Amino acid sequence: FNNGQIWIDSAVHGNNYLTNVISKNKKINLMPPQKKTVDNGNTNEWDISTLTAILLHSDRPQTLNTNEIQKLDQEDLLLEQLRLLRNKLAHNSSKSIGDIEFNQLWNDLSTILVAFGDIDTELDKLKDDSVFESPEQTINEENKNEALRLNSLGTQAHKDGKYSEAIKFFIQATVLSSVSNHDRATFFSNMAASRVSLYKQHLYTVDNCEDDDITKELDRALKDAKQARKLWVTWWKAHFRVGQVYAILVDHDKAINSFER
Repeated sequence: FNNGQIWIDSAVHGNNYLTNVISKNKKINLMPPQKKTVDNGNTNEWDISTLTAILLHSDRPQTLNTNEIQKLDQEDLLLEQLRLLRNKLAHNSSKSIGDIEFNQLWNDLSTILVAFGDIDTELDKLKDDSVFESPEQTINEENKNEALRLNSLGTQAHKDGKYSEAIKFFIQATVLSSVSNHDRATFFSNMAASRVSLYKQHLYTVDNCEDDDITKELDRALKDAKQARKLWVTWWKAHFRVGQVYAILVDHDKAINSFER
């Protein structure tokens, strides 16, 4: 599959593979961001669409025996099932699934992964992993209520176009202790949005377009957005905020990755 060479995750192998294999195989149809990840040579960055396109449509070696051909045929069927499963989840209009559907999809996925060599007991551990559960936190109700009040003030200031004032309120909300991670993620996300709006406001103001401190607002917005994502990894808006800043910074690959997440 790699012109007889053992694959090593590296930019050299990635570029060679993109140039000498993918570019010459019309059946492998990748989008520019996918080609970029292949060119980087880090297979851990390849999404399911990229990986299945390469594995399903790469030219097979001509020296395979009957058993090897049958094994690859069976693996191709599993890869096709994996691709369809991914598409079903990615294009789910509701963006959410119930417990019954989740368990069915998990069973389908785990069956495929076990066939490729994963250990079923390890997959069971992953399914039950506490990383998917919200950690227990000690909440100070007084601080929580004050933080929510400050967040409301910041939200109103943002709506009124007073972005610097909004940021001050959000900062005060984020520093209060014993407030839930989800609430704090909301405050950081809102602060990132206000920083982006402040940047845009000054960007189109002639007198301030060269203000170095204003350009730093994007760096602060990215830091806030990443903090929101860290505090609430499954929240779509945190990933959106990160992608929003990357888009303004013209880092389209990272923006697309965040939007897809």
